[in-house]
Amino acid sequence: MDETGWRLKGVRRTLWGAFTEKLAVYRIACDRHEDRVRELLAASRAIVTSDRWWAYNHLPLGRRQICWSHLRRDFTAHAETDGAEHELGEHGLRICDEVVWAWEIYQHTGCRKELKRRVRRLRRELKPILRQASGKKPRYKRTRGLARNLLKVWPALWTFAERPGIHPTNNHAERALKAQSSTENSRSAANQKPASDESNGSSQPPPPAACNAAPSSNTSANCSLLTPAATPLPRSSNPPAPRN
Repeated sequence: MDETGWRLKGVRRTLWGAFTEKLAVYRIACDRHEDRVRELLAASRAIVTSDRWWAYNHLPLGRRQICWSHLRRDFTAHAETDGAEHELGEHGLRICDEVVWAWEIYQHTGCRKELKRRVRRLRRELKPILRQASGKKPRYKRTRGLARNLLKVWPALWTFAERPGIHPTNNHAERALKAQSSTENSRSAANQKPASDESNGSSQPPPPAACNAAPSSNTSANCSLLTPAATPLPRSSNPPAPRN
C-alpha cells in the first residue's frame, strides 16, 4: 500500500493505492490521513506493507510489514553525515543489504527455513545497534528518533519472514502509483496542446486507469477502481550464489 501526490482540476489531492497479486485499488482522496487508510482497507484483515507514515499507525503490528526500501533511504541519509548518525547509517545499510540478499535467496530456493535462519541473525545484530542509538545524547535527535521509531515497530520489520506471501518492500505499490501518475501527467499535457495540433491529426492518449467520478464536495474527491495488479519485475534466471 502507498500514496502519492495528485492533482484533480488543479487542486492538490492524494492518490492512494492498495495492491495484491491479482487486484489493484486506486482511490483519489483529499488528504493522507488515517481515515483514508481505514476507508480503503474497509473490513479487510490483510497484512499491509507500507512505509512508516503515521496514517498507518492504527494498524496492529501483526498486520504490518515495514518497507525496507524506505528504511534504506533513511539509513542512506544518516550515512551521508558524520558522527553517530553516520555510524547508524552504515550499520543500517549493511543490514538492508543482508535483508535483500536473504529475500533473493528465498525467491530462488523457496526455503523458508533458511530465510528465517538468516533473519534471526539479522535481528540479533540490529536490535543492540538500535538500542545504543536510541540512548544517544539530545544533540543526536535524528538518530535517536529513527532508532526509537524502529524499536517501536520492531515486530513489523520481520513479518515477511513469518508470513507467506508478504514482501519486505512496497516497491510494487510505488511503481504502480508512479506509472499511474505518469500516465495522468501525459494525458494532461496532451490536453493542453493547441487546437491546431488536433487538426493536424495528432491523437490523444487514453485516459488513466482511475475513475473520473465527480468530486463529492468542493474540497474533496473520492473514487476507486479495481484493476489488474501491476506486474512485478521479472526475476533473474540465475540464482544467487550462497553467502555465509
